Amino acid sequence: MTNTPFMEKLNKGLRNEERIFKLKEAVQQKNNVIRIDLLVNAAKYDAFLNNELKAKVNEIIKGFFPAGVKFRVNYIKTITEQKYVFRAINDYIYNNSPTVFPSMQSAKYDVNIKGDTITVDITLEKYLYTYVKESNLHQDIANYISSNFWENGQVNIIEVPNSDDFEIVSIKPQRQTSLRIVEIDVIASYWGTIAQNPRYIMDVVNAEHNRLTVCGVVANVQTKYIEKIDKTIYSFTLNDTTGNISAKFFAKATKRVDWQEAIKDGETLVVSGEYKVDTYENRLVLSVRSLAKCIISYGSIDAKSDFYTVNDTYINIFPKKFYDAIQDDLFTIVETSKDLINKTYVVFDLETTGTDPGKDSIVEVGAVKVVAGKITESFNCLVNPERPIPPAASQVNGITDDMVKNEYAFRDVVGDFYKFTRDAILVAHNAPFDIAFLTRQGVEEKYDFDNLYIDTLVMARQKLTLSKYNLEFICKSLNIQLEGAHRALNDAVATAKLFIKLMNMQ
Repeated sequence: MTNTPFMEKLNKGLRNEERIFKLKEAVQQKNNVIRIDLLVNAAKYDAFLNNELKAKVNEIIKGFFPAGVKFRVNYIKTITEQKYVFRAINDYIYNNSPTVFPSMQSAKYDVNIKGDTITVDITLEKYLYTYVKESNLHQDIANYISSNFWENGQVNIIEVPNSDDFEIVSIKPQRQTSLRIVEIDVIASYWGTIAQNPRYIMDVVNAEHNRLTVCGVVANVQTKYIEKIDKTIYSFTLNDTTGNISAKFFAKATKRVDWQEAIKDGETLVVSGEYKVDTYENRLVLSVRSLAKCIISYGSIDAKSDFYTVNDTYINIFPKKFYDAIQDDLFTIVETSKDLINKTYVVFDLETTGTDPGKDSIVEVGAVKVVAGKITESFNCLVNPERPIPPAASQVNGITDDMVKNEYAFRDVVGDFYKFTRDAILVAHNAPFDIAFLTRQGVEEKYDFDNLYIDTLVMARQKLTLSKYNLEFICKSLNIQLEGAHRALNDAVATAKLFIKLMNMQ
């Protein structure tokens, strides 16, 4: 806004070479201090903006207001390059038109920077062109460019036929125009509405955002009840394999949601809110306004071509045939669920060095395959985490450094387990915990465990009425044998039998 009365008065007090500013906005804050944001082109910022010029600007602006009015000037360095313009355009569409954001990714963007103008030509298929023109979205984008760069923005939209109507037309997106987003499926909405696709955490974690949506696996949950407002503060971190972000949610007691179950270590959530500096913690924290349980497609975090495909043969770990006489019960007639007959399941369990899926590692994999309602194969191996196993973890699972020192690392067995799980639905007890470890370490080794999954913990709560729902207690209640709990294969076999029994319940 170079032609505002404010800028005219400011420039009158400056020499020609000092007229390097553009007003972004002026906001009266809660403490009655007026915050004035001035944009400065990067080259001029480095060449001319010094403490002497800042003091001069302050003195000039001081004369604009009555005595006693407080103000603060922020100087924002703008870098006018194509990639930053692309990012700004996509940021605007993502935040203000989330319903058309995925479609706008198929548009072709041409950016031309000349003099004091940024010209953007957007080529759109007819159906998008009509929407953009009628909603005036192109002009809104131009205004957004003008308010975030020293130059003025100009956006032209160009119409081409819909691809369905005119097959020869092929509009391929320029990769640099796209914000990196994560594909998810929302499976339970807890609070508010998730209206945007989540961003990569690594792309957003270092700057403030008025509106931000991210997803990931929950860890480091801490709670504190505030009696004065009758709410519980849930502080936690989210990890989507690209990075971690700190979040905070003020939960009000409600019969609809059990917050202790909804926000817990190992759960997978998508959240939206304001990402600002928390004055209490003095660091950037996402203040959550909406949250939901979700399933993350970790393959969407990197290009699919970056992931390995299925091995032709098993290399290091080979499945074994599984036989259990109890499965061939000659005296009990059980009507088998059609879903059990028609689908293949891999029931698995992991033992780990700790409970934080963002940093701890797998030390044992145990799994069985369920085909036509029967356990047919098993897959089991210890895994060298290539780090010391904490004593607390060894006390739970009995796995020590000596036991794994000569075993394969995860990178040497993940391909075999990936082959074992292909075209199967994954099943686990408290599945989000195991899924978080498997997908994170899988992505690190370029294997995308994007299977659908079922949680027997959720199933048990829906179909049984018990005082506790840990695996040992449920198995005991249903007369399912579980020997050697907290070893991966033993737990996987017991979970498979529990799963089959729950599936066959009316």
